[in-house]
Formats: sequence, C-alpha cells, structure tokens
Amino acid sequence: MEGMIRRSCRVFAVFAGVVLLSGWFALLPIPGTGATLEEKLADFVAEVGAKPQNNAVAVARDPKRWGWGWAAGRESPEEAGRAALESCRVAAERDKVAAPCQIHAVNGAVVAPAP
Repeated sequence: MEGMIRRSCRVFAVFAGVVLLSGWFALLPIPGTGATLEEKLADFVAEVGAKPQNNAVAVARDPKRWGWGWAAGRESPEEAGRAALESCRVAAERDKVAAPCQIHAVNGAVVAPAP
C-alpha cells in the first residue's frame, strides 16, 4: 500500500490527516476519509503556512515511496526553502526515496505541484 509505514513507530499526534511520528511527519491513509495524498499534502501545507512567516514545504516522491520536510520562522523565504529541502533530503534518504526533493510551498502558497 503506497504511503503506508511498514515499521513500528510511536504516534505522538494526529491532526488534519497528518501524523507526527517520532518527530517527523508522515501522511497515512485515514480510514473512511477517502483523502488522496495530494489532499493530505494540501492540509499539511495549510498547517505549515499558519506557522511563522518564511516557511516552506519540500517533497520527494517516487513510484513507491515519498518523503518531505519543512521549515518555519526563518530569516527569508529562500532560507526556509533551503532548510525544508535539507529536512526533506534527510527524510528521503532515511526512507530510501529515489526521487530528489523539490520545493512544493512557500509561506502557505503552492509554488510547484506535488511530484
């Protein structure tokens, strides 16, 4: 199942269809919602966009896996983008996502479609 986590982990919080797992975010199917990955990503972008200005979300997605990272409260949108890309790179490397990370949203506005 695409988007499912296949290892044990602790769930710390669930909000807006996004699950915080041991300090990193993952999109998991929420039974009964029928929400797509893109819809859940849109909810996450709204959550990050509500954080202090100069925030960004980066996403990497290959046919079998995905990863993402985010940053908020940075000195500039560019710095937020660089930090989100680094956070995404770490998550993608950890989860063995072959695709490169790309900026998806800055300050709550989508700047590129989800990969």
